Amino acid sequence: MTIPRLEIMELVGAYMDNFFDHQYFLNLHDGTIVLLNGDLGDNDELHNAIEENFGVTYLRIPEIESGLAYRDMLDFSYWVSSTLLQFKLRQALSGPKPFLRFKNVLLDFPKERDQRFQFEYERNEWLRDENITIDEA
Repeated sequence: MTIPRLEIMELVGAYMDNFFDHQYFLNLHDGTIVLLNGDLGDNDELHNAIEENFGVTYLRIPEIESGLAYRDMLDFSYWVSSTLLQFKLRQALSGPKPFLRFKNVLLDFPKERDQRFQFEYERNEWLRDENITIDEA
């Protein structure tokens, strides 16, 4: 199945968000990503639509396990060509709050930040398991 107009950054961001009450769903018809959080509040209609159409229109986007996310960040730090960025990323991973620090380092390197999303997208087994491809046009 090919999903139209799906932005890689948004998909990878949903996949990498491990906040305890965030649940992301992919709309298989239009490629949009929907966030439900623990406080449904005004999201009752959306929650019901997802529940009624789960597996047909909506598919749950799983969260990446933190150990796997850390290994992916470390692999990416070896993959980038800039030795300065390699150093900064590895330094970020070796300190407290490595996920936040890694993300903050990439904010100063927009090209590599985009490459990071592509890197994660290509490693995403969930998409392959679900036979989902992205229409990049």
